[in-house]
Amino acid sequence: MASTINDSDFTIIEPIGTGSFSTVYHATDKNGKHYALKRLFWNNSPERIVKELRWIYQLDHPNIVKIHASFRIGDQATLVMEYIPHVPFRVLLSQLKGDIVKHYMYGLLSALSYMHSKKIIHRDVKPANFLFDPVSCHGSLIDFGLCEEDLHIHTENVMTGEPNDNDFDLLYPHLCQDRPKMIANRAGTRGFRAPEVLFAAWNQSPLIDIWSAGVVLLSILSQRYPFFKSPDDLTSLCEISTIIGTEKLHAAARECGRKLRFPSEQQGFNLRDLVCRLNPSIDEMCVDESAFDLLEKMLEPIPSKRINAQASLDHKFFDSIRETKNRVKL
Repeated sequence: MASTINDSDFTIIEPIGTGSFSTVYHATDKNGKHYALKRLFWNNSPERIVKELRWIYQLDHPNIVKIHASFRIGDQATLVMEYIPHVPFRVLLSQLKGDIVKHYMYGLLSALSYMHSKKIIHRDVKPANFLFDPVSCHGSLIDFGLCEEDLHIHTENVMTGEPNDNDFDLLYPHLCQDRPKMIANRAGTRGFRAPEVLFAAWNQSPLIDIWSAGVVLLSILSQRYPFFKSPDDLTSLCEISTIIGTEKLHAAARECGRKLRFPSEQQGFNLRDLVCRLNPSIDEMCVDESAFDLLEKMLEPIPSKRINAQASLDHKFFDSIRETKNRVKL
């Protein structure tokens, strides 16, 4: 591709996605090569544009979209990225069965494992940001405008008792020496935010991405999308509590230095039973029983007990995927 490019170098075929910050177009260049042009809205902050460029140029993984170039004309910034053949998730949902579910989740978790190893949190994991082709069984993670560097502090014990704002400093003074001031990040998409994001906890880790990926898996297994629909954070916590129970959320809140009060206490559901109630055709999806164990581990509300990305990839649910990949290597 030429070192200096602009809009005249491309022919727009069709729009393929519109979000809060951009519109993405399928386009070809003068040689007929396909690209995705991400045109950032003029009201994007320069900081957000620089942040997205910073992260995407750093990342190099088979399940992460590649960027080829970027240019600006006036207030219009455009990213030139690889074109990912894919099926929109609402259409794809009914096609996700058997090993296709495994390939979908393995690709998503592979991208997250790579990012987390680089100390980067995606912060906006959702179906619209993972483009998947059921024919090739390949998917790519996109949209890095909300990414943040992983600055969380490791702790070993879950807080107990009645929390207050100073609990962490009192329990872990050695970890808080010279600590830069951290403001709780509440970025993400409604319905996919982890409990610690909803608590506005300051010590958020890459595990927030695993919760979001768990919600994606729950949507696939239940064939309900979106699964969580609450309009605000407090209602979202109540909605989550009806699924996993208030007792676990109380424990999660304590770990995050927060205290919750619910209108009523909820016992919650076994997630396998819940999926079977919501999706009478679950048996026809031919999904391994181990999927429900993985789902429970990903939707663990207590951050310190939630499975991480690499451990998720090592889960028995993906045994057949790993065996196939190992045979290919040989």
